[in-house]
Amino acid sequence: MTADRTRSPARGSGPSNADRPADDLGTDEMADRPLPASLSLHAASGVLWTITQKFGVRVTSLVTLVILARQVGVEDFGVVAAAAVYLNSLYVIADLGFVSYIVQAERLDRRLLSTAVWFSAGAGTALAGLTMLAAPFLGQALGVPHFGPVLQGLAPAIVFTALAGTPMALLRRRLAFRSLAVPQVVAALSAQVVAVVLALTGAGVWALVAQYVINAVVTCLGVWLLAGWRPSLQFSPATAYTMARFGIRVIGGDLVGVLRGWIENVIIISVVGVAGVGYRSIALRLISLVTDTAASTMVSVSSTIFAQIKNERRRLAGAYLRACGVTLTVGVPVLSLLVVVSPVLVPLLYGPRWEASVAQAQVYALATVFVVHATLSRGLFLGIGRPGVWLLYGIAIDALTAVGTAISAPYGLTAIAVTYLGVVMVAAVVRLVLIARTLGLPARVQAFQMASQLGVAFGAAAPVWALVHWLDGRIPAILVLVIACLVMGTTVLVLFRFADPMALREIWAPMPRGIRRLVPAWVRRLGTSGRRRSGGPAYWWT
Repeated sequence: MTADRTRSPARGSGPSNADRPADDLGTDEMADRPLPASLSLHAASGVLWTITQKFGVRVTSLVTLVILARQVGVEDFGVVAAAAVYLNSLYVIADLGFVSYIVQAERLDRRLLSTAVWFSAGAGTALAGLTMLAAPFLGQALGVPHFGPVLQGLAPAIVFTALAGTPMALLRRRLAFRSLAVPQVVAALSAQVVAVVLALTGAGVWALVAQYVINAVVTCLGVWLLAGWRPSLQFSPATAYTMARFGIRVIGGDLVGVLRGWIENVIIISVVGVAGVGYRSIALRLISLVTDTAASTMVSVSSTIFAQIKNERRRLAGAYLRACGVTLTVGVPVLSLLVVVSPVLVPLLYGPRWEASVAQAQVYALATVFVVHATLSRGLFLGIGRPGVWLLYGIAIDALTAVGTAISAPYGLTAIAVTYLGVVMVAAVVRLVLIARTLGLPARVQAFQMASQLGVAFGAAAPVWALVHWLDGRIPAILVLVIACLVMGTTVLVLFRFADPMALREIWAPMPRGIRRLVPAWVRRLGTSGRRRSGGPAYWWT
């Protein structure tokens, strides 16, 4: 993603603290471990490790979800989905943006990190206690009787999620993505096993609650074990204030997004009922498989890289454009495939009672093409230390989304999804202008990149749609899906080879040799024979 970069000690300063062992550091300072000699190499490694973690977790989660969707009621899914939105707002408050501050800070010391830990621990514990007390009243306000007990059962997750923030930020800053991936995989698998066992024994909604809490507990323990650092008893109000001044602009955007989600759930429950939230959550679960493996992966890695090169504007613009290219090349074809196969996939996975989720899944998959790009843009603004710009953008777009939901809710869940699609398309245009002003990267360059990716993906999806429509009902559904995936994958590779070969090269270049050998030779040639365009707008900045 970026060229090599090293961090060297100041001239005449003697040995760098980064070269001292962790236990040899004084109580008032804790230097960062040295950054890798090659940011580009470790960025690629980080992407691969994060994709492995997220894709592995999502695939096993999908299997778990298939079982749970047949054992747990639609309303139970809706209750947990609504409670999760509430919890997400508390996670943001407990963190107060300290994680983002740690990732992009010029220098860290022991006092700063310890302050972050103790603030998060105190805030998480206080918010968990308030949740336990407020849960019954929230259930009454929503008119959902068992919402209160479910929210109380989920409350312990607030404490452990808050405690995990600082060590996770430290690992991200070190580009130690392998150490981030392992505990999250272990946590997800442990939680899924418990959830399935409970669901099969008739635990109902409590299987979903247990999965949520166990995942938070095991993740917290794992990242603390692998971070290799322990806090001191120091707490500095002045340091907390400094971090909070930056962080409040970060969490402002997050809180607006969470508030929007909460408003949407209240609207859906009041108009459609709590089952509507359940149908919507199932539709979005399929989409999250792509957003987690494509957008979230690139954001977690690239935002750290952006922070390291934020003072080199031209280099930053090239890195951002390349990150967008890789993310869209991976994500858009899969999302377009979901648009095509959802009528077959949803009933096959979850059963016929989830038919109401099909149209929503198709529309949300299309909308997520633009959301993926937005997620990466958010990582850019946080990485370069300008969260205030993103906050204003987020307030405007989330307010528009909430208003759209309120207007379209009487017309059904699919109407809400279509309205959301319109909002994210408008937001994409605004975002291109913001990026252009921030990086000096012309909007037409960004638009060309996005349009070329969309053209390839939906050009490949058109014949697959016709094929699926013809095969559905003639052969088993699983065979329809296999054929659709094979045809889509082959068509996308061929189209990219002729329309945008550099997109394939950006993905292929960082792959380890062991993985390359597993891929057929004709596929390898597709991604290695393209030449950089002379004057082509999509690559001029790289």
